[in-house]
Amino acid sequence: MTRAPLAAEHPVADAFRAAFRAHPAGVAIITALSADGPVGVTASSVASVSVRPPAVSFSLTAGARATPGIVGGTSVLVHLLDAEDAPLARRFAAPGVDRFGPGTQWELTDEGEPRLRGVGTALRCRVHRVLDVGDSVLVAAFVTGVSGAGHRGRRLVYAERSFHSLAPVSGPAAMTNE
Repeated sequence: MTRAPLAAEHPVADAFRAAFRAHPAGVAIITALSADGPVGVTASSVASVSVRPPAVSFSLTAGARATPGIVGGTSVLVHLLDAEDAPLARRFAAPGVDRFGPGTQWELTDEGEPRLRGVGTALRCRVHRVLDVGDSVLVAAFVTGVSGAGHRGRRLVYAERSFHSLAPVSGPAAMTNE
């Protein structure tokens, strides 16, 4: 497999990072059960792709420890986070942390995926395609189920290298630091 030059070697990498650093994105945690146990990672790249059939996409760093377990499994859960989930998002973004250790409340679903307790919405997805793109992999997945109570308040977004709380659509439009 041939990889494109690493982002640091690309002539527009710094400008590209700066552009997307200022572009807010929703925050999710993607979990799966690998042969070595549960794996998970915080992602700000989840996007709706199709309604018929329901499908999402997300990207993962190719060299990340959780990536093989997520892309190699039968199914994954995409947990859509609210502002109150910011500590969980930080935990699943931190390198070298036992993400499913003490302090993380989770359970295995009947289908075998690790479900984070208390997160408002989880999408059960079946990985459809994985495409190598530079130093990342792009995943397209079909949504096979939706569980949870939906959003519980302020939305969690990521911009300028930190998490922020976004007021609900029905309320005044405002962003505050989380």
